[in-house]
Amino acid sequence: MDVDMAGGSKIFEEEIPDEAENGIFEEEEIPEERLEEADEFVEKGGVISKLLDIYQDVHIGDYERKVLLQCSAFSKPLTGKSIHDHAVGSSGKGKSHLFRIIAGGIPNENVLVRDSISPKYLYYLTRDYGSDCLDGVVVYYDDVTLNEEKEAVIKTLTDPGPTDRATHGTVMDQEKIDLLIDGLPIVWVSSVDTFSSEQMRNRFFIDYPNESEELDEQVADKQKEYGRKGILEPEAEEVDYGLAKAIYRSVVDKAKGYEVKIPYDYEWGYVSDRRLQPLFLKLLHTITRVNFANRIEVDGNILSTFEDFYLAKLVMNAFLETTAENMTKKMKSVWEALPKEKDEAKTRSEISERCGESYGTVRYNLHEPGKLLDMGFANSEKKENQWVYWKTEKDVVSSCVSLTQSCETFEGLKEDFMDIVGVVVEGGESQKINAFDLWEEYKDKCLIFRELVATTTRLNIAPEDLFSLIDIDKGCETLTQLITTAEEELEYSQDRLLKELYEFYRKEFGGYSHPTLEEFVTESQDRFPYENWERLKEASKKIEQDHMDVIFMADLDDDFSEDEDESEDTIIIEDLDEEADSG
Repeated sequence: MDVDMAGGSKIFEEEIPDEAENGIFEEEEIPEERLEEADEFVEKGGVISKLLDIYQDVHIGDYERKVLLQCSAFSKPLTGKSIHDHAVGSSGKGKSHLFRIIAGGIPNENVLVRDSISPKYLYYLTRDYGSDCLDGVVVYYDDVTLNEEKEAVIKTLTDPGPTDRATHGTVMDQEKIDLLIDGLPIVWVSSVDTFSSEQMRNRFFIDYPNESEELDEQVADKQKEYGRKGILEPEAEEVDYGLAKAIYRSVVDKAKGYEVKIPYDYEWGYVSDRRLQPLFLKLLHTITRVNFANRIEVDGNILSTFEDFYLAKLVMNAFLETTAENMTKKMKSVWEALPKEKDEAKTRSEISERCGESYGTVRYNLHEPGKLLDMGFANSEKKENQWVYWKTEKDVVSSCVSLTQSCETFEGLKEDFMDIVGVVVEGGESQKINAFDLWEEYKDKCLIFRELVATTTRLNIAPEDLFSLIDIDKGCETLTQLITTAEEELEYSQDRLLKELYEFYRKEFGGYSHPTLEEFVTESQDRFPYENWERLKEASKKIEQDHMDVIFMADLDDDFSEDEDESEDTIIIEDLDEEADSG
């Protein structure tokens, strides 16, 4: 690929890395007390939910994207394999905002943020800092306009080959040079359009940030709230980047030496797209390593649990559903009319006849930004002076993975466990370990759902949606245990919230003033930043019912009237009186 050197030395010099520029790759000093604080979180577990707490209040919505990007940032250092992400969407809708926030929580030596893609810059970077300087680093290209040259550079950085190294040929000062990268990075890209190449799209999670009017209103309200408090840059003032960086370093330093074994079997139902199961496995292995401190370890192998599985499934489902939700009824009609094979490709006129939509509708749903070609659901090729189209391997599903029937009983799960762990024990140095004793310990670990419940609570997911993830037949032993464990954890967290919220009311308002419900919920969000708005609102109503000294003044806002209909997404704080009496 030739690089046009026209434009003078000024442009050339701007693309040469400057050591003073944020101290590229210089190891960031993190205070010892922050590292000790981070170690406590890592040892107790709950790393993902804690990181969600840190970022929760300054970026509204895009809940699953937050988990995905956290996993992506950890992926290469922990597993040796990168999870790349490409956020696609209109300008001003938050696709870059979340990238910037989470990149800010990664230590300086592990992240590189650029607003342009240049092979010359990468050449000088590797020349000055070594060919392995990008290994495992998050390289974020912010709000770029994609073209063939830029896609070629990203293609080099995301080469999925087995050697973890890549070369890129270019021309500089009329001489041919090779850019050598020994150890590939994690690549994040935000842009208005997707990659033109299906091969490139297959290397990334392609996610579409929430652009709904409802979220626009929530963001506007939050911006006003910060502004009225005198906070003009909440990303700088309200995010504990120091703790986030300390947690990142603690996890990477302590967990990167482990291998992961999966002692349970699962069924992969999405066989039409071969790239998706490797993405799921990268997520699963990354999440298991992040939770290493609360997992069983045998000879350097940590054993994945159901909780790791369902967290990975949660992100994977959200990725697939986001894609499907962006497909309108007419778009789906056009997509269903596309043939599966290239040799059966159809013209727009033929597709129009097959699906019953107008020619203009077919063209619009194929070619416009955010439509079938852009989303990676259709291929196109010019043939005999007209365009023809056919389906890609990508399909529309809501869930792609579930535990097998063998996991329905403890006996079946035990057989799966022995198939994997028995090999680990026999082949390693721990041959004296009794695999049957290890099974009893694993069974107890496998039924702990504390991190899953904490994470889904922060993702604004209702309990019934959490339980829908657990898709084994309802009569099975393991499901009963899982549901019971999750319900107990939810009940505990709800009970704790009610008690803490009541104490907060008494401290802030007891005896001298009565806020409106809206005012109290707003104040509560500062005290409980990890709790979502609806959960706080319902808990506030519950403490008013249960305690005579809790009084909320009438609020004229319809959103908070007592007669309002309950939203389908409202998380109800259940009446715990009966449970308390029975206990």
